[in-house]
Amino acid sequence: MVFPVPPISSLSSFALERYVASIFQAHGYFVKRDLLWDENLVLDTSRSVNILQADGLAYLFAPLGESKILIECKGGGTFTDFFKFSGIANLVRPDSSFFVCNNSPNFDEIHKLGEKLNITVLQPNNIISRFSIPGIVDEINYWFWANEIQDFLFQKERLIEAITGITAFSSDQTAAYSEIKKYNASLSKVWTEFKPNDQANSIAKYFEDNRDFVRKIWRLQGLRKAPEAEIATSQNILCESAANIVLKHKVEYLITAVRCAIATLTSTDPTFLETISDDTFRAVVQKMIDSIQVACRLPQFLQVWIYQFGGILNLNNNEVSVIAKLINERDETIKLFIDLLEDIFRVVGSINWGISKTAGILEFKGVPESIRGYGIWVRQKKGIDISTFVFKEQWIRRLKLITGYS
Repeated sequence: MVFPVPPISSLSSFALERYVASIFQAHGYFVKRDLLWDENLVLDTSRSVNILQADGLAYLFAPLGESKILIECKGGGTFTDFFKFSGIANLVRPDSSFFVCNNSPNFDEIHKLGEKLNITVLQPNNIISRFSIPGIVDEINYWFWANEIQDFLFQKERLIEAITGITAFSSDQTAAYSEIKKYNASLSKVWTEFKPNDQANSIAKYFEDNRDFVRKIWRLQGLRKAPEAEIATSQNILCESAANIVLKHKVEYLITAVRCAIATLTSTDPTFLETISDDTFRAVVQKMIDSIQVACRLPQFLQVWIYQFGGILNLNNNEVSVIAKLINERDETIKLFIDLLEDIFRVVGSINWGISKTAGILEFKGVPESIRGYGIWVRQKKGIDISTFVFKEQWIRRLKLITGYS
């Protein structure tokens, strides 16, 4: 299977956003992408209006605080684009702001304006050369393809092409896809709650509102009695898409818990933790506080393990060492990450997620098959033995269906 190498100099739109996010991910940042800000209309609360959109927020975490970079990407890049981004940066107040544009006719002038307004204006190649480390381009490409798969799992055209025998969604499939889009839009605007405790309350509410979501998508398509979520995911493309948004929600939950743990430790308000309304979420935050040094490095591990290695881990070969080297950690620290996750999942078992271990294979539950398949493909490229993964061929087939690559 071959993934096309992204043509950096001609990237635009979503492809450019993916690539720039990949640059930050390859440098160890945890990146949230495609952030929306919608508000309900005053006179008709059933409708909403889009206020603004940001392409990404990149995070680094430490026990005494977090560093946050706001990212905007433009295939061209005009003065209007730049000043709109400047306004968003003033509202969000990140530690740094990056305006990345490809082939802007006014790049030099926008770059000069950026210096005055404390906004870094760059082209993608400039970022790579400025922060270059050995092997970084290959790692950027791995992240680009990982991000592409996640995007494909939400794209109507790709999902239709992945379903054998159809050229358009049926009315039932359209209803199911609309629910997936609605769920994704809700998660994509969590960032508009600037305080992590407010984000925590929103995230906990969305879990309540979307319980058993994969099986809901199965039922909305008019299919027979819904099987278990993982079986539904393996048998149905729209359930695969639904599993992707649930996975995104789980990761968002964990990252927000890390942010709440840091905020609790640094807040001048001794009751900060009590402002989180969900008892389970508070308990998870406390777990993070109790292991804060490990918790602050957990996001990078989660990002790599799930989206590059498919949320599976063979404990009987060299995979732990490969991942540890990739994220600049010791092998022993990977075990600490796993121990912390298992401890957390004992608290949030009611959300039906967690880690399972069979014959030395560790699995993060609920990862879509296409993302599992990408984890197998990455292992092949890195020369890691894949023989112990029983469902590897099934996962690779799903990966090919979702991407259209062969």
